[in-house]
Amino acid sequence: MFVLTTLAFDELDTFPGSARARADHAAQNVHPSLRQVVSCAEHLGGLVAGLDADQVPLSEALRWWETFDRIERLAAAAETLLAGRVEQSRTWQRSGCRSAAEQLARISGTGIGRARDQLATSKALGRLPVTRAAVRAGNLSGAQASEVTAAAAVNPAAERRLLDVASHNSLAELHNEALRAKAAGDPDPDSTYRRIHTNRQLRTFTDSEGAWNLRARGPAHTGALIERALDELIDGFYRARRTTEHEPREAYAYDALLGLAGDSPGNARPTQRPPQPPFTQTTTRAPAAQQIPRRS
Repeated sequence: MFVLTTLAFDELDTFPGSARARADHAAQNVHPSLRQVVSCAEHLGGLVAGLDADQVPLSEALRWWETFDRIERLAAAAETLLAGRVEQSRTWQRSGCRSAAEQLARISGTGIGRARDQLATSKALGRLPVTRAAVRAGNLSGAQASEVTAAAAVNPAAERRLLDVASHNSLAELHNEALRAKAAGDPDPDSTYRRIHTNRQLRTFTDSEGAWNLRARGPAHTGALIERALDELIDGFYRARRTTEHEPREAYAYDALLGLAGDSPGNARPTQRPPQPPFTQTTTRAPAAQQIPRRS
């Protein structure tokens, strides 16, 4: 039985030379543990290829799912532990990628943001032995590991509490607790505020379905000002439609945003589809040189 903790990733070779030379060298000098991993992957592939989900007894369906979830967590653990080593190998340069994150995202078919998080987690685990052990044991998903390591790196005293939250609560609750841990462990709150203010941004883009999207990040007190203005308009929409069926609050929030822009919410519901703009993405950041206010 292959045991994940026996594989020392720092001992794996990063083959120099041409791609052909590396391939020849790899074929002749594969790490014994890698042979076991490849064998496990081939065996699992055969099991999945022959899986007929409709024939799984209903009484066993959840157990099947939980078992494959366990496999997925262990695989994600190995990916995370190896991510930093992949960056050190610099194979991403030889593959034409601009960074290791871009290479990992391309191979895994995921976003580059997730790959960056995985790399950051991989590096942080070296300083967080308790979390590293939990990752190796498959007790954390990739998203959970990212939340715990990002917060524990700032506030090491919160590491065990964050792991307990991860094992008993939802990812959203873990995210909130991680934010609280970061804030509590920050030695200079004013510096944090200035950093958040300096990096404030508003990003808009049109997705592949043709929908316009908006994402903003900035100091909390400025967000509260925006939310207060939106709440007044949202409450007005509810009062105006007391005799009709209400839409979700999120829909009224979008209409309220249009209202702040000086447009009528009715324009959000055209009778026919208007011409679609091309796919666009815009990021508006703060100017590089600007006086930064202190927290109020």
